[in-house]
Amino acid sequence: MDVVEFMATLFACALLGLLPGFIAKSKGRSFFGFWILGTFLFVLAVAIVIRLENRKELNMRQKNEYGDYQKLYKERKITRKQLKDKKDEIFGKKFYDWQQ
Repeated sequence: MDVVEFMATLFACALLGLLPGFIAKSKGRSFFGFWILGTFLFVLAVAIVIRLENRKELNMRQKNEYGDYQKLYKERKITRKQLKDKKDEIFGKKFYDWQQ
């Protein structure tokens, strides 16, 4: 394989790698990471990115669920401790610890 064939193959692989990159980006994941993975391990990258949960939808569901509990707290139907426990359950404690 000469240099021209190698470069053409590498270019074709880089173009193929764009597919998992764009799918990952649409799901709120790293475009660059999946582009690199897709360039070198295309089949594996596609299999992984298809199985990934959409972060945008997950974040929206979490915010909506937490918002429901905030309304209950404002209506004095649950305590502050119960609200904090639900927040830990919905988002996970590590998610928002850095904000406090």
